[in-house]
Amino acid sequence: MSRPKKEDSKYTAYWCDLKDDLFVIFTLSDNEAIAFQKDKTMKKIPYRDIPRNAKRRELGTFYDYKLKRFQSVAKKVMELNKGTGEKREKTAMEITKTFINFVYEEEKLKFRGNRWSISILDAYAIKSSYKEELDELKESQVNLKKELENAKKAGKGVTAASRAVDDMKLSIDSLNDYINKENTRIKEYKNNYDKEKKEQAEEAEKKKEQAEKKRKEDEIAEKKRLADWNRPLPRDATMWKGDYKPKSERKGK
Repeated sequence: MSRPKKEDSKYTAYWCDLKDDLFVIFTLSDNEAIAFQKDKTMKKIPYRDIPRNAKRRELGTFYDYKLKRFQSVAKKVMELNKGTGEKREKTAMEITKTFINFVYEEEKLKFRGNRWSISILDAYAIKSSYKEELDELKESQVNLKKELENAKKAGKGVTAASRAVDDMKLSIDSLNDYINKENTRIKEYKNNYDKEKKEQAEEAEKKKEQAEKKRKEDEIAEKKRLADWNRPLPRDATMWKGDYKPKSERKGK
């Protein structure tokens, strides 16, 4: 991926979604992008490893960006999520959301997030939580079905186990519905982001065209003014009042 233009993006953070990492974060001042992992680690991704066609979206703007402060916040999040003896965050997206929350709270960074990108991250975090729960439930369902089959073979009562399997299926269906709703939201937020950026680009282009039009009009007006200034004045305009005599009245004529 090519770096953002420095003059446009010095204090801007971006994100892109890759095959293995849904929310890769980077800024112009960093040599590497970062992506938080489910195992409570932070992956560093060199720019050269990010595909050129990866869609870059604006995450937000730092009005007083300092790389050390940014890294300090990331370190705080990592310390929060390791060595606690329990899962404080279930998914990589939830850890990423925690990181962004910490960035907001770090007043020295003066971060203002892009509303659609933040909404996308929130939806990713919710979806990932549902997905985690769904995977666990499916695993339990598989184990319960095995127990049910073994119980049937052994001639044991299976009514309660069958009911539990049915309940699990209902829960799985509900979770799939929740995930689909978040997918719809993510798609909507991405479309809103693209629409807003397109409108901003069109407005910027319109202002640029208007400025160029005004520049040309001013240039034409200035050329006309200079031409008028340098044009030889009419003879009458150069004559002193009372000193001019017709040629026929001049001496010696």
